[in-house]
This record gives sequence, C-alpha cells and structure tokens, in this order.
Amino acid sequence: MHRDFGSRNFDHSPVTGYPNSAPKFSSERYNMPGSAATANRQYYIRQVVGEAPAPVADTIEQDCSSLEQLPVSLYETEINQSVKENPVTIIVAETGAGKSTRVPQFLLNGGWDSIILTQPRRAAARNVFNRIHQEVGITRGSAAADELVSYQTAGERQGPETARIKVVTDGLHMARELNDSSAKGRKVVVIDEVHEWNANIEVSVAWAKRAIAEDPETRIVIMSATMEADRLANYFSDVCPKTPPIIEVPGRMYQVEAREEPRSSAIKEAIKAAVALYKDGANSERLTDGNGILVFMPGKREIKDGIDELQRQLPPEVRKLTTIHPLHAKLPAAEQQTAINQTSGINIIVSTGVAQTSLTIPHVSMVIDSGYERRIELDAEGVHGLELHPISQADCDQRKGRAGRVMPGKYVLTRLNDDPDRPYVSYMERPKFPTAEVLRTDIVRNTLRVADYGLDIAELELFHRVPETQIDFAKHTLRTLGAFDETDAVTPLGKRMNGYPLRVQLALMVVESSRYSAQTQAYVAAIAASLEAGGLQYFAYDTGTEWKGLVDVSSCDRLAQLDIFIAMQGASAKVLQEQNLDANNFDRARELYRKISKGNGVARQKLVPPKDEQREEIKRCIYVGYSDSIYRYAGNQTYTHLGKDSEPREVSNRSVVRGVHAAIVGNPYRMQVYRGGEFISKHIVEHVTPVSLADLGQMAVHLTTWQFEGFSLRGGKFVEQHRQYLHDVSLGRTQEVVASPSARLQKVILEHVLENPGPQQIRLRAIKEQLEALAHFAKDPVNQLTHDKFVEFVKRATPADIDDPELVDHNLRQIMDSEGISLETFVDYETQQRIAADAPAELRIGGVALQLDYRNSKPYVKHYRSTDLLQLNEDVFLPDGRQVYFSDARGKKCSLMELQSKLAEPMAGN
Repeated sequence: MHRDFGSRNFDHSPVTGYPNSAPKFSSERYNMPGSAATANRQYYIRQVVGEAPAPVADTIEQDCSSLEQLPVSLYETEINQSVKENPVTIIVAETGAGKSTRVPQFLLNGGWDSIILTQPRRAAARNVFNRIHQEVGITRGSAAADELVSYQTAGERQGPETARIKVVTDGLHMARELNDSSAKGRKVVVIDEVHEWNANIEVSVAWAKRAIAEDPETRIVIMSATMEADRLANYFSDVCPKTPPIIEVPGRMYQVEAREEPRSSAIKEAIKAAVALYKDGANSERLTDGNGILVFMPGKREIKDGIDELQRQLPPEVRKLTTIHPLHAKLPAAEQQTAINQTSGINIIVSTGVAQTSLTIPHVSMVIDSGYERRIELDAEGVHGLELHPISQADCDQRKGRAGRVMPGKYVLTRLNDDPDRPYVSYMERPKFPTAEVLRTDIVRNTLRVADYGLDIAELELFHRVPETQIDFAKHTLRTLGAFDETDAVTPLGKRMNGYPLRVQLALMVVESSRYSAQTQAYVAAIAASLEAGGLQYFAYDTGTEWKGLVDVSSCDRLAQLDIFIAMQGASAKVLQEQNLDANNFDRARELYRKISKGNGVARQKLVPPKDEQREEIKRCIYVGYSDSIYRYAGNQTYTHLGKDSEPREVSNRSVVRGVHAAIVGNPYRMQVYRGGEFISKHIVEHVTPVSLADLGQMAVHLTTWQFEGFSLRGGKFVEQHRQYLHDVSLGRTQEVVASPSARLQKVILEHVLENPGPQQIRLRAIKEQLEALAHFAKDPVNQLTHDKFVEFVKRATPADIDDPELVDHNLRQIMDSEGISLETFVDYETQQRIAADAPAELRIGGVALQLDYRNSKPYVKHYRSTDLLQLNEDVFLPDGRQVYFSDARGKKCSLMELQSKLAEPMAGN
C-alpha cells in the first residue's frame, strides 16, 4: 500500500503567505524538455564531479547553455536589482534550482567586489566551492577561476585571500567581514541553507541585522529551499527602509514524485528501487542516467546495518550490478567524493543528513527517507546527548530535493525499520520546521565570541530567542573558567581563550600551557587539536582497537590522544584506517595543531613522546581547562558532578582509564540506547583524566574556598585554621594564618583568658572570693562581685580589636588601678571589722566550747559531744542575735533544744 503526498505539500515550496510588503519574484515551474537538455545537463554534471576532462574549445558554448538553463538563472537580473536596492534580500529556491552556485556568480557579474558565501558544514562548503570554481572556469576560464574563487574553514583554505567569491563555514569569519571597514558598499554576505539555524547562522543573522542598523549600505542575501521567509523578512523590517523582498524560485530541473510507504522500511524500499532500475536497464551492465538511489538513515550504526541488509537481500543478479556506498561526515573527504561520484550500474548511497543540503549527488533519481535523524539535544543539566528524532516537513522537502537533478525523480517517506514499537510518523504529523540548533545546544563558545566584540549575547537579537536559563548557564561556565569577571565582562584570560578555534575548555588548556616550556605547549596543542576534531579513534560497534597498541598510558584519555597523535603524525590515511583511527578527524587535528602552534608563537616540530615530568605538566593544564567538569566517585562505578546536582555517570567504555578514582575530570555526555523495546538515556563521562582532590585545589584555585575551622595558640598568639574546599568537598589541605581582630577572635580570647587567668585576673578573683566569704559571716547582705560583674571586668579588658591574649591582663590591671578596684571598693574596712567581731570562730556557753562554721550568714555547729550539749538548757544565740544551729545524726539543721530531744529518745527507749 502507498499513499501519494499530493502537490500541495511536496510539489511546491512550503513557503506561503508572504505579506504584501514583501514582494516576490516568481515564474511558472521550470521544466527541461527533450533529450538535448538532458545531454547538456549530463555533460555539465560530469564536468563538476570530475569524471572527464573538459575539451574547452569544443564544449564551452554547450556548458554555458547548461548553466543558464538552471531555474535560478531566470532571476539573475531581479536578484542583482534587489541586492542593489535593499540591505536584505531573501531567496527561497527549491533544491536543485542552482542557488548555492549561481547566486554568488550573479553578484560577481553585478560588479560586487567581495561576495562571502557561508555554508553550514565543511563538506558542503568544499563541494560548493568546487562547483563554483568549475562553473567560473567554464564561463571565464580556469585562470580566472583560480583568482576569483576561494574556500576557507577553520581548518582548511584554498584559493587567494583576495578572491572576490569566498566560500566559508566559520560564522565568526563572516562577523569579521561585517566589521571590516574596507570595500564598504561593495560587499555582499550570502548566508546559505539558513533553514539549518545552527549557532553560527543564528549569530551571523543577528550580527547582520546589527550591521545594517549601523550601516544601511550593508548587503545581506539569505537563501534556503525551506525557511520561514515571511517571518525572516519581518525580523529585518525594523532596520531596513522597507520590508526585505522575498524572491521565490519554485522550479527545479525535473519533477519529483513523492509518496509515503508507512508499512515498509527504508531498506525494503531501496531494494525495490534497485530491482526496478535493474529491470529498466534491461539487465544492462551500463546503467547510467539517474542510476543513483539515496537512502537517508539517522547515523553510522544504521548505515552499517542497512548496508549489511542490502548485501544480504538484494537479488544476486542485481547485487552484481550494484555499488553501495556509505556517506557520513566521519568519512575522509576522498571517500565522501567516491560516494558522490557516479559509476556504472546501480549506485546506492546510504547517508546521514550530510547529504540533505548543498552536497549534490547529481545522478540520484530516487530518495528513500527513513524519516529520522540523530541530533544533539541539551538536557536539564546542560549536557549534550545524541538522540533519535523524526525530522520536520522542511527536512523532508530538503531530502526530496536531492532527486530530480538529471531526470524526473521519486521520493519515498517510509519507516526506519520494522520495529513495531516505533510508530510511523506521516508527513502531515511532523512539525513544519525543525527545532533550531541554538535552542537545543549550549552557546558557551558563541557567548564568549560575541562578548569579545563588546556585546552581551542576551542583547543580541537572535532570530530564535534563546531562553535566559541557557544564557545564564553559558555565562556561569565562562565565569567558572575565568573568561568572564563577576560583571560578565570578558577578562584578559577570556580574550586569549577566544583567540583559538577551540571549545572554551580546550582553549583554556592551551592558554594554561603557556606557563611551561615550548615542548609542553606543543603537546597540549596536539591534545586540544585532537579533541576539537572529535577524537582520533574511529569508534563503531564493529571496529577493532588496534590503536591501543600506540598508547603508552592507561591513566588518561587525553594523554592517550597525544600518544596516538605522536605515533601517527606522519601516517597516511591507509595506515590510520588500519589502526582503526579516524582519518578525517586526524587531518583536521593536524591542521588545527598548525593553527594553534602558530597562535602560540611556537614553531611546529616533530613530536617525541613526553617525559614523566612533562606528562604531569600536561595534566595540570587539563585540570585547569576542565575545572568546570569535575566528577567525584559516588559508588557503584558511578561519578557525580562536583558542585551541582547531577545524574550518576559511568566512565565511557571507550576510555583507557580503568579502576575507581576519587575524582576525575572529563566531558559529560548522554547516550541514547535501545533496551527492552524503548530508548533510554545512559549518562557517561568521556575523555577522562583521574585527579586527586589536592591537585585540583592547586590547579583550580579560583574555584576553591578556604573555610575557617577554628583557632590554635601558637607562641602565645592565636592563628586561624583554614581548610580548603572545592564546592562542598574538603581537599585535605589546611593552612594557618595570623588571626586578625574580629568578633570571633574576641570571643575566643575571652574564653581563653577566663580559663587561663593572669595575675590581675587572679587578683580580681581573690577579691570576689573574699566578698563571698564575708557574705557567709555577715548578718546583713554584703555587696558582691558576682560572676557576671567579674566577667564584665574581663570583657572590658578584651576590646573588639584585640589580637593578643596577653594584653587582656595588662588592660585589666589598668582598669583596676584607674578605678581603685579592691576589697574596700565593695565593703569598707569598718564593716569588715564588725562582721569579724559578730562572727566568732568559737562560742562558750555554760562552760561548753562550741566551734562555729558559717554558711549564708547562719552559724552552725557540726562537731560536738552529746554529753556536753545535754548540760545546756536553752537554745544558743550569737551576741548579734543570730541563732546557732546544730546538725543531727542525719545532717539535718536544728536548734539545740530540738537536738536534745532527738538525743534523749534513744535513752528513753532503753
């Protein structure tokens, strides 16, 4: 069963509903009639992909004719007129219309001195550059092409700096062009494939709007086959004299029939298409025109499985005539070109989304779309993960446009596989446009770059508004790494970091390496280049690990990258592949290494394995660079982020690091795995370096705090004990600092001197004790030096600015001397004498001597002979009238008469 899409959704550009203020230039659908056009087109295609040398004298007129027959060629006058009159021109041209290659040449013909064409990926930029170069060679000659066209990415460059057409990928390169005051008014920036809306495109478009506001002579062209053109026109309307025009180029070279096959699968449909091509070719071994089948799969794993399935299930007679190619960004450029080039027989290209835009495969007549992609998504922790998602309608339209380049084509939207747990998503059920990359990835790098131009990214009017939480996360990361100060201004360190074509953590590693020798700087540059390129190993479920024989360490993944880089620094692509290394990444790493070395001012050199002390220096640079990605062991073979709540993470099974470590630094990552009929997220840490917490404290000093833990007495003075913490974890390091005056120190000194009194405090204590003794003897209350009053005296001797406990006794002596503090201060001498006279130590009554004790003004007799007391016949009183009490056998207080009664009771019993 199959269902037709219908022309409403797939036979026309999805861009509709333009406002009246946004004029459109359009025409009837452009269809190439007859075999002559096909022949011209075929010859042109062979020229572009390099299958045959061009006999220029005989064919140039025919080749020029082929170029002019591209649908966009009808619009050269309108495009040049619009660019001349408007700061912004928006071009919506269906895939295959020729916009990417022809529009820059129209502008060249229009007299513009500098045309910068941006592409979202290196492979696309390289392909577009080759095509423009060859087309200019057809129309102007090869020498002119060499002079007029260049290509530049962060890691590659071809053609002169003075070229009038520059094909670039780096969004910040474009920003520099916008800020360049030279050739003002004669420069056009063409932002192609804007529908992809990666972070660079977002910043480039926003920067373009800012540039137009500052200089109305700025000229921007924005192009795509599928974009929200009316919304984009309105976005620029407030800085343009009028709403930017939208030029719609609806035609493509040939019609493409589209249908859905919800009960089939991508590989089943590819087999059907291959069998159909075989039958149409009457079993010929020279199938040529439209012999390509392009199958879109989400990732490398699905590509490998799909190719294996094709090889198993294609009928033998068809398989014999079929060439099957994988195509994805990880393939070396030569292998990508092999997949693009046409060969005889049936060509099946099983590709990721890398073939979705700009990368033209002209001989494709059939596109089979699984309808899925793997794309980067941020989670709540700000961690990236590669997840499987249905693509949007706009993506379907882009993929559909890969067919119909040389003949009428077909597009089939079907299932990824036969898995019943993954429901089929029809075209109409899909979102119209994909989620912009800037909304689902971190913006740390662009936040720093924009800030280095003096702008806050929160104030840069992005087409897709980034949530404040995402901006806050980026700024927090930059503050943590020292690139931003507390006001979110770029620090000198941040400016140095921004000078490298690297992620901020890697850039910080490189900056930190400048503390060490040129050799160590070279090692760190090689590691940073390798990681920025994506890592040197080629990881796939069915590949080996021969590269492990190149690694001398098992304690650090980043040092393992260095070992591989050193061992293979002069190796060919063939040797790299034999070692299961990523030749594409290796080439980029070599180029980045050269750029970083140049930026460091360090001469490139043949690297030799580092010595042990150099490895330790490298690790210190790693600790500093990744001080925002520290994980401590949480048990059960998992680690959690130090300083914030996070999911427990396992060390990647790709890591060379083994065993359990107290802490590691590394890159958090989220991997989607299929288990039990559903996708689940697996949280991992990759590119791991074990680290001791003490080493982190030395390397990431700006992230640590010294927390007060108490005082100690050293040489008669107090020092403060501090313990170093990274977030909430003790790093095991302590230090002592001289205690400065504080309320906390004042309290400690007071407690100390009260427990360890000096001479003056002892003198004051003696007065207190004498007064307490007088109070026991005196009949009437005596003025006391209470504990609170005593402590208050010592407190007065312990001022807020005190830092030496010995000063307390000195201060107390001064207070006591100046205020005349003595026993007489509380009880005068005469009162003392009277108290002594009124409280004798012995009292004689009737010839009996009684020894007296005093407690709380009351006299007591504790020791006596019962026979002596029985001689007395009345209670005993002191001369001042206080009654004398006795203690009975149980220690109870009683008068003499009460005591005699108790003593007489035993006698009466006898």
